[in-house]
Amino acid sequence: MAFTATSTIQDLNLGKLTKILQKGAIYPQLATQSAFWKKVLSKTEGQAKGREQRFEVLTGRGPASFQFAGQNGDFPDFQASEIVEGVVNWKDFDLNISYDLVLQDKTGEDLYSYARPYALEMQSKGVAAARALSAAAMGDGSGVIGVVTSVAVNTTTDKITVVLNTSSANADRSHPAWFEDKDLVKFASDAGAAKAKINNNATDVASWRVVSVNQDTATIVLEALSAAGAVIDLTDATVGAGDPTAAHVIYRKNTTANDLTAISTNDYNSISQVFAGMGSLSAADGRKVNGLTMSGVLSGSRRDVDGALLSSRDFQKLLSKIMRATSGETNGQKLTYSDAMMHDVVYDVLVEQNEANRTWFNIQDPSSGISRIGHRHRKQFVEFIEDEFAPFQRIYLCPDQKGPISFLGTDLKEVKVGGTSECLKAGSTTGCYAKTAIKFMSGSGALMTSHPAAIGCVENFSITA
Repeated sequence: MAFTATSTIQDLNLGKLTKILQKGAIYPQLATQSAFWKKVLSKTEGQAKGREQRFEVLTGRGPASFQFAGQNGDFPDFQASEIVEGVVNWKDFDLNISYDLVLQDKTGEDLYSYARPYALEMQSKGVAAARALSAAAMGDGSGVIGVVTSVAVNTTTDKITVVLNTSSANADRSHPAWFEDKDLVKFASDAGAAKAKINNNATDVASWRVVSVNQDTATIVLEALSAAGAVIDLTDATVGAGDPTAAHVIYRKNTTANDLTAISTNDYNSISQVFAGMGSLSAADGRKVNGLTMSGVLSGSRRDVDGALLSSRDFQKLLSKIMRATSGETNGQKLTYSDAMMHDVVYDVLVEQNEANRTWFNIQDPSSGISRIGHRHRKQFVEFIEDEFAPFQRIYLCPDQKGPISFLGTDLKEVKVGGTSECLKAGSTTGCYAKTAIKFMSGSGALMTSHPAAIGCVENFSITA
């Protein structure tokens, strides 16, 4: 039986005279929230001024200067206090906003348009910038957003499917939420060599466009673009030496690929255009971050579960470790912890555990009736908070007080030249200009920690028995 479409009003003789009504809105299909980035902004402690920011950290009090002695004993030798100077180098971040002047002039009322082009672009780009900053705040400063486990080439759809390695060892460099739909990315080896080919090393790729992201399976679907921005026809499913493959890493388009095997004593806030995030600010492996060597008294407080099932004992041990290492305060302020940031995949499993056997402490708000789960440590309740930008193998506990984590920087501001913040785009004909306005915005800043031990991190855990 042949398919026959149902008739509509426009099929009637004078049906075209009936008006088409447009609902006056554009409905966003993209997520906008990051609980952690809001927390970071609440800890802003200054602007990105000068060439760099320096700060001092006390790492030793000279305890050997005090000794017990006999009645006729000598005074002890002097042992000086030890101070390490930290250095924060600024990272700039820029934004391009373009819109057609012809459309702007013809969309003055809701009757004529869904939204004014300029207003829509401003809102969209603001959210896109916030999400990119949220992802960076969880990374390690290398600029890597993905480590490849496998690549499958589909010559029918002209797309590749990339499975990310989200193990604990790669968690600070590989997380599906750090990929944005329609963003442009590139591949490189961990030694920094570009992998910009496809079709068995035969075709140059200018960039890869993100088609879809599946956070549940840590899978990214990409399509290859030519220098002209056209989708490349994938004709060979064989992966060549210059094609993306297992163990390669992924960067956003304008981030410079570096030799990740030779970081050595280089500072993690200086190895890429991206500032060092939680992956490095909470480190305890001896790396250098903002001038501080993250070991000994400058280590972050970490709880390695060693692949075992996550339990309340891990939170108890970590919080006790933090209080022991910090004496419960920083810069004279008493440390308090209100939340633990984790990916919703982890959070959902903890909720299921709680419903099954009341594994976690539960609080119900008497006014709203909302139930919250978390961990009770001494007199404080640490609530579990979902954040999609948190890697699967990381749970971060950040103090409520400023200092242990600070954001020094400026928000995006209009770039003005001669008092003007907008210009016309160059036209297709030499010497002419298109009817397109361009506005540039720029910001600068970096994350820093003055007390790494106050930052807690649970890592390398299992959430299924």
